[in-house]
Amino acid sequence: MYLKKGFIIKNIIFHYPMPLDFSGSSGSAIRPIKMYEAFVEMGFNVDLVVGYSYERRKLVTEVVNKIEKGKKYEFCYSESCSIPTLLTDKDHFPRAPFLDAVFFSKLKKNNIKLAVFYRDIYWKFDDKKYSISKRILKKLLETFYYFDLFLYKYLVDIVYLPTIEMSVSVPLVNNDKFRALPPGLDSNNHIDFIGSDTLNLLYVGGVGEFYGIDKLIDGMARLEKLKLNVNLTICTRKDEWDKALDSFIRIPKNINVIHTSGDGLIKAFNETDVAMLFMEPIFYRTFAAPIKLFEYMSFHKPIIASNSTWAGNFIKKNELGYCIDYSSISLVECIKEIIDNKSTLEVLTKKIEQEKALHSWEARCETAIRDIKSL
Repeated sequence: MYLKKGFIIKNIIFHYPMPLDFSGSSGSAIRPIKMYEAFVEMGFNVDLVVGYSYERRKLVTEVVNKIEKGKKYEFCYSESCSIPTLLTDKDHFPRAPFLDAVFFSKLKKNNIKLAVFYRDIYWKFDDKKYSISKRILKKLLETFYYFDLFLYKYLVDIVYLPTIEMSVSVPLVNNDKFRALPPGLDSNNHIDFIGSDTLNLLYVGGVGEFYGIDKLIDGMARLEKLKLNVNLTICTRKDEWDKALDSFIRIPKNINVIHTSGDGLIKAFNETDVAMLFMEPIFYRTFAAPIKLFEYMSFHKPIIASNSTWAGNFIKKNELGYCIDYSSISLVECIKEIIDNKSTLEVLTKKIEQEKALHSWEARCETAIRDIKSL
């Protein structure tokens, strides 16, 4: 049981409109698992309402029956998906359009507080040029997104966002419902740093046009010409790298590309001096909180990020690395500064170690508990 300021929380409900994928490697799959595990680790009795619609229907019935028989729940915590709730079945067919709405209504009727983490608003910023048929499909998809937000407006007590800055882009929901709940980090990652004379950089993530790492590649080419002892490892999916390769003029020899996860990625982290979030500062990144930022922190890695991004502002405010303009020249100057003052990396590493506990998944759960209890 979780003890906090004299009260004991015993039972909670955890809602997620897809199966919990304990083997998931993407940020969207990792977060629900980590939040669920953190609640369990903190001593909660957690009743799950997760899975595809046919699975959730059965679990909703079980939980509602428990409520009607007198079981007390302190609150329900829900994680949304990147796609609308109605389309989360494998074939994306909305076969149970009112299942979650009815469940949320039952919670409200029984005075069980409901907090939902709303994952992303990228669908509002997708400005790709589509064919007429795909534009029609996109508009239909937006209708389903709005349906989720309609439910949040009337049935949800707290709507969590990765950052509070995202709230200006979320329609329908009243501003007083919004709270920030960024990603968390694992506080027990195996850290065995292997130093070398080379300054080793690491970028983990996508490499397509949306991610905007052109200046990172160009900056490494400039560093190669200057014959500075710097290497960059890019860890990304092989199919994504193959697609993006033609968009880069040249990949300099000081860049190494790997396609790994698990132990292979841990090895890469332990060989790294500085991690990279040096990406194009588009409007979307003014409120996006990359889960990789917190993964880098979990391995005690100072970070280079772009100005005019939420990640950059976070790093600057908390003194966790370097926040620079998005240009290859700025990157080169930053790397030169690091090479000339390598002792600053030790200072930053110690600062990150001190900050870690504030950003664990357990800390995120504690935030949710405090917020819900304050209602």
